[in-house]
Amino acid sequence: MQSQTISMSTPASGQAAAANTRSTNQRRRRPRMEPRSIQHDDESILITTLSPPSIPIGPRELAVEEQSFFRQMRIAFDYVEHTKCGHAYYVKFQGVRHRQLRDDPDYHDIGHCSVCYQFRRTPRNLQGLAQDLIEEYQREFPVLDFLQRPRYTWYNQKIQSSFYIWLYLEKFSE
Repeated sequence: MQSQTISMSTPASGQAAAANTRSTNQRRRRPRMEPRSIQHDDESILITTLSPPSIPIGPRELAVEEQSFFRQMRIAFDYVEHTKCGHAYYVKFQGVRHRQLRDDPDYHDIGHCSVCYQFRRTPRNLQGLAQDLIEEYQREFPVLDFLQRPRYTWYNQKIQSSFYIWLYLEKFSE
């Protein structure tokens, strides 16, 4: 007498399993952060207060969150420094300044300052808060080179994210 082996998988379940592995192997795309049109001053990131996290956050977790934030905001790890005003900041990935830096990597004083431009567009009643944020960002990140910068903390992360949200996402109505 011969023994028969019966397969428990049916064609439909085999297709479902193949579709399941295909969906897990595909790259998940993060939603891009879109510019926010600010209609009222209380919607601005400049109004928010910084509060410490409820649980301690390790340096590796902070580094992962920073990379995730930079990826969502489409910020490159290349920076410009403007000698006239003294502002230094990371540029948008594949933006005009990013392409100019790729053409000449040794020259970091490119074009007009985006920080000064955004400051001029900020409403007068928020300009004091914007100036405080700019100064705090420059104090926390005196050097933008990743190899030379000081230890990264939750406070640095909040200042950095607030600065880049204000700089690249907030569009004030005139």
